Amino acid sequence: MQAHTIVIVVIFCAVCLLLLLAFFYTFCFHCSIMLTSTDSHSGGRSSPDREDATFK
Repeated sequence: MQAHTIVIVVIFCAVCLLLLLAFFYTFCFHCSIMLTSTDSHSGGRSSPDREDATFK
């Protein structure tokens, strides 16, 4: 293989790895948001949700 081909393959692998990390981070962030929203709803508090409070 030529040197520029190796460089292109390494850059491609690095970009793919960064994309996978971004999707994993987004999935974990989404799961943490879902866990915190279910915790606040299961508490039985009568305070309005954040979304409701902004529209009132």
